[in-house]
Amino acid sequence: MIEKKCAEEVKKIEMPKEMRERILDNCYTEMEEMTMRKNNGKNVFRKPMVAAAVLVACLCVTGVGAMAATGKLTGFFQDVTGLFGAVTGTTYEQATDEIEMKITEVSDILAVEMEMDGTKAPYRELETIEVGSYRIVSADGDVVAKDEMSTAAPIVDGTASVSVALPDVAAGTYKLVITELIGSKKADQPLPIYGEWECEFVK
Repeated sequence: MIEKKCAEEVKKIEMPKEMRERILDNCYTEMEEMTMRKNNGKNVFRKPMVAAAVLVACLCVTGVGAMAATGKLTGFFQDVTGLFGAVTGTTYEQATDEIEMKITEVSDILAVEMEMDGTKAPYRELETIEVGSYRIVSADGDVVAKDEMSTAAPIVDGTASVSVALPDVAAGTYKLVITELIGSKKADQPLPIYGEWECEFVK
């Protein structure tokens, strides 16, 4: 079965865990739906289209794996679909290598400076950016804060400085791990931007 083979191939490709899980979920959903249609005798006309769609998705993922081998991944847009298949939004995936981050201030907040190519999509279209999901991890691996607060910052010439709340923690070395950013532009729907960024700092 093409879908099963596709899922097996996806597992072999080096990529962030969250991205792998989303792709595998889609593959498994297609397999379940195909099995249900087959059992109901309704798979004659839809099976080729589903198989082709899954095959295209896997080919795209394989392309991502090939880029990973070169040491740099390129982000891509992905539609978000609702229960009945209608497109309800868009996300931007695999942006890790497209945004550089560093912590420039450590107090009751972390000032996180972000740099991106303001001439390329989606960054050239965005006016502000903020942290959507993050965690702060101690040197022992304990999560001391998670998704507490982030303020949106304007993007100027491809640069933004976002503030992230830092709780009262003991002195030591910590790591800020960001997995989602939210880009915005007036009158447009916010754009979730996924990747994984790590910045080490000392309190």
